[in-house]
Amino acid sequence: MLTITPLAGAGPLTAISSGVPVQAKITEKYNLLTGSTASFVTYTVDLAGYNYGTSTTRVEFSLSPNRQINLPELKLGSIKLDLVRYSAGVLGMVVGVDGGTVTGDGGAEIVIRANAVKQP
Repeated sequence: MLTITPLAGAGPLTAISSGVPVQAKITEKYNLLTGSTASFVTYTVDLAGYNYGTSTTRVEFSLSPNRQINLPELKLGSIKLDLVRYSAGVLGMVVGVDGGTVTGDGGAEIVIRANAVKQP
C-alpha cells in the first residue's frame, strides 16, 4: 500500500476522489553480490487512488523485483516510484449525487440511487 503525501516544500496536498486514475513511473536498480549492477528501462503503470473519507488518498498495489533478478544473488535493490495524477485528458464523472446507471460487458449493470454518494 502506498499513501500519497506531498514532497517537502510542495505545499499542501488535496485529497483526490476515489477511483481517480494515477500513473506510476517505476525505475529499478539492483546491486548484485558479484559487484555488478542491473537496471531496467523505466516503465509506467496505470493505477487508481482511493479515498476512505479522510484527507488521505491511498494507492494500493503489489510490487516486486524484476523477474530477471535472481534473488539469492541480490545484495541491494531499489525501486523508485514517481506517482502523478493521470493526465490523458478530461475525465468524465461516472455517477454523481443524482445517481445513475453504469453498464459493463456481458450485460452487467449497477444502479446507484440518488444521494447514495455525497460527491462524485
